[in-house]
Amino acid sequence: MATPQEARALYNSYVNSGNISYITLPDGAAAITLTAAAAWVFGAWAQIVASVGAAAAWLCGVAIQTPSAPASEYDVDIGQGAAAAEVSIAELPYAAGMIWLPAMVRVPATTRLAGRTRSSSGAADTVAVKVVVALGLPA
Repeated sequence: MATPQEARALYNSYVNSGNISYITLPDGAAAITLTAAAAWVFGAWAQIVASVGAAAAWLCGVAIQTPSAPASEYDVDIGQGAAAAEVSIAELPYAAGMIWLPAMVRVPATTRLAGRTRSSSGAADTVAVKVVVALGLPA
């Protein structure tokens, strides 16, 4: 649930939407490969980006692609924070392509983003991910 300040910032962003830009992370790089552990057990966190930048960003979408076992089901978890101290901010089912979040999630300036996955097969299945964040919104 959003705090009153986050709700106000989102409202203002829609009013001033001409200031918003979207970027893909990791920027200009290949998607990050996430590897599952046992059946429905998340694998280790893998860094997506060391920092979202100097200003706060808003996570608004996740691209999930190239599953190693297309018949398997997958969940992808996006987290923020230092290595070994990640906090989940969005858990999504694999849906072959781009998933737009119903509400953006604020990511503080300079925050690290990471991801992890789990699958139904029990093997070390992999998926590749990139995230989309919005910039220029009030923090």
